[in-house]
Amino acid sequence: MKPNFLIPAFILGLIQILGLIMMFREPDLIWMWAIAMLMLPVAWFLLERLRFRGALDQSALDDQKTVRWSVSAASIMIVVPLSFTVLYDTGIAGFSDTFEQRLAGIVFGIVLVGYGNLVQKRPASLGKGIDNAARQQTTNRQAARIFVMTGFAYIAVWCFVHINYTVGFSMVVLVAMVIMIAGNALRRHIISR
Repeated sequence: MKPNFLIPAFILGLIQILGLIMMFREPDLIWMWAIAMLMLPVAWFLLERLRFRGALDQSALDDQKTVRWSVSAASIMIVVPLSFTVLYDTGIAGFSDTFEQRLAGIVFGIVLVGYGNLVQKRPASLGKGIDNAARQQTTNRQAARIFVMTGFAYIAVWCFVHINYTVGFSMVVLVAMVIMIAGNALRRHIISR
């Protein structure tokens, strides 16, 4: 079965619409909205073209599915704060800038928790043998646990830390996640040799 293309394309389309609205609302920041609109679609296009062009084997389809779900998750992380910015900037919603920031941070944490739950349930590709697939599945499960723990920590930071310190603390949480996942993957790689 071909991996779903419409979900990430739809979410990226929302980013394009919201970015265009913000370009008209804040023309002095047009460069920022252009980056928000173009970075992820260009990266996804290059991945699809360079990695998956003409690949029909099951391993490539599994990898393509992972990339598309990752693009969907990353798109949600962009579209939610961007939509709150549009609502706040246009005056449609009556919430404060602080509320917008906190809500976007909480949604980002929820996406991390959701992504962690999905990663561990997805079986590893058997394209390179059962031993490698089992090792990859173990690494995925451990990374998934780290994603879930990081998501909950991220939510806690955006719920309970004073707004002046939320960005700093949330960056510490994300850097710690990256270090733990990379360290775990490196450890697994060294053990497998």
